[in-house]
Amino acid sequence: MIEDGVHASHSISAIHRFLLSDDHKVSLVVADGEHLMTSDIQYDIAVIDMGCARGAGCAIASRLRAVDARLGILLLSGDDDPPGIRITGLQSGADFCEPKPPMTSLIRAYIDTILRRIAPQAWSLDTIARTLRAPHRDAVPINPREMALLRLLADSSHHAADRCAIAHAFGIEWVGFDERVLEKTVSRLRRKWRDGAMCDLPLRTMHGVGYCYCFTEKIQIC
Repeated sequence: MIEDGVHASHSISAIHRFLLSDDHKVSLVVADGEHLMTSDIQYDIAVIDMGCARGAGCAIASRLRAVDARLGILLLSGDDDPPGIRITGLQSGADFCEPKPPMTSLIRAYIDTILRRIAPQAWSLDTIARTLRAPHRDAVPINPREMALLRLLADSSHHAADRCAIAHAFGIEWVGFDERVLEKTVSRLRRKWRDGAMCDLPLRTMHGVGYCYCFTEKIQIC
């Protein structure tokens, strides 16, 4: 999270708080004009909030892009920035340039999109084609109930869910939920993946930690 000295001197920003609540590891980097007050540390994504995108904001995006072509960059523009600054921000190297105050759901969508580019080793859950794909393997088709389970796990910050949440994802009230339905779904999904991809599905049954099933690899919805 890159902020200028004025922003950084105040309490933690709403966007910073949102990123932390969304289970991202966030480091605050202070910028003095176009210069970052930090050592050469590698990050996955830079969120640039300089109050406005003109001048220093675009210059920082351009400098970061020149140093690391892989880096994800989200540049936030100010209320008084002209509409064309979003184009300038993209031309400067930002993946996205969004006016403030941005919707948190939009920030999450931007970050998820960036992660699909910079983290290709993640498993991919295609909700349109209804397929699950592991890195370097062919996609395996899945049925609607399997999709509901995997989507719930992918949406969870820790890729984990308890039986009550899974029941609701299946469209069933918890009090009337037959747990054998879940067990059969998981068993069939594991067998299907093993037969189709010739490897084990990283879907684990967890005990004594507050949830039931956990997908132990990074998985993203596309």
